Amino acid sequence: VEKALAAMSPPVGLRLLWGASSLVHLDDLPYPAQQLPSHFTAFRKSVEAKHVWSIRKFIAAPAVIPCSLPRAASPSSAAPSAAAPDSDDDQEGERWLALQSETKEHDRRAVLPFAGGERAALQRVQHYLFDSDCLRTYKKTRNGMVGADYSSKLAPWLALGCVSARYVYSQIKRYEEERVANDSTYWLVFELLWRDFFRPLVLPQRYPGSGQALEQDRALFQAWAHGNTGYPLVDANMRELLHTGFMSNRGRQIVCSFLSKDAKLDWRMGAEWFESMLLDYDPCSNWGNWQYGSGVGNDPREDRYFSLAKQARTYDAEGQFVRLWVPELAQATSKIHAPWEMSPAEQERAGIKLGSTYPVRVCKLLHPAAGAGYSGAGRSQTWKGARAYNANGARGGRGKRGRRGDRDRGAQYKPPEEQTNSPWAGRKH
Repeated sequence: VEKALAAMSPPVGLRLLWGASSLVHLDDLPYPAQQLPSHFTAFRKSVEAKHVWSIRKFIAAPAVIPCSLPRAASPSSAAPSAAAPDSDDDQEGERWLALQSETKEHDRRAVLPFAGGERAALQRVQHYLFDSDCLRTYKKTRNGMVGADYSSKLAPWLALGCVSARYVYSQIKRYEEERVANDSTYWLVFELLWRDFFRPLVLPQRYPGSGQALEQDRALFQAWAHGNTGYPLVDANMRELLHTGFMSNRGRQIVCSFLSKDAKLDWRMGAEWFESMLLDYDPCSNWGNWQYGSGVGNDPREDRYFSLAKQARTYDAEGQFVRLWVPELAQATSKIHAPWEMSPAEQERAGIKLGSTYPVRVCKLLHPAAGAGYSGAGRSQTWKGARAYNANGARGGRGKRGRRGDRDRGAQYKPPEEQTNSPWAGRKH
């Protein structure tokens, strides 16, 4: 665009502004963006050392905007189907919300009935920080998976520009002055910096990288995408995403690790599925985090791996999250995270029949020994069943946006930039 404008006669100037999408302004980094450290810790320490949290102030909305343009037509003179918005600020956000409402009803299991617009964003900031006082314990609760207030849930509004990171930061500082400054208030700022890290990076060119094989088994991918892998914690998270467009931070790390390390699938397939499903989709955060979690991005630990058994014991010990999203297992007891370890009698009492009411496992775990409690008799038979399930194809499901249809096993997957119908066509990540 810049070259085309410069070639015009007379040349047309184009001034690019960084804007307020990040917490730290691009011009305030202690180095040029091209010299950004390859690891987040180095980035965070350098930014903290320079700024000591002296972030630029957010620009408050003006009370009055002088304007000589003609006034808009009154609602009475508008077309009958036109609805007048409550405010100009919320017009786009409310249109977005209306579009979502048309395509899918709100799921009562969802963490929040997300509403678009600045008004809803400011209400959420006020609620999480001040009304509920949840910021006080954010670091302790942030890895939860059930409920509205285990984390801030500000990501959709940040991604859509309904609220800025600097405004959130200003309210955190206000909270620290009025109530308490602790490790939880710091950690929410830490997460805003983590979000910043991927923005000037504009995604490293290391993918697929590390010599990692990029398998593209479409049936296996569909089982993952629609929550039919036979691993309850993975399935619960993927079904939450499918039905609500949201997934917890902990859940995103778990399903990313499973797809890239256990299922050994092309991480770009997972990143593109998230792109089509997330309410808080942001290209830098989404693709950067998928690279990071898959061990092909800016991560000093390329062997990073999430043991499903350990994650289940730590973050869903009672099975509350799995029961919420995998109702087939609602009657399971202590083995809800490992139904394959249940005896036939236990399965019968719980109303479970593996391969019928709930799928058998679609793949082996990369490090099964790391998942103490995931052992049991008849493992070979289980794996045989898993492959049979794959061959028959995963059960389909209807998504919210983007690519939905099941495809034949073995169909060639094309990266986004090679797909003519992809918003990433012709672009490199």
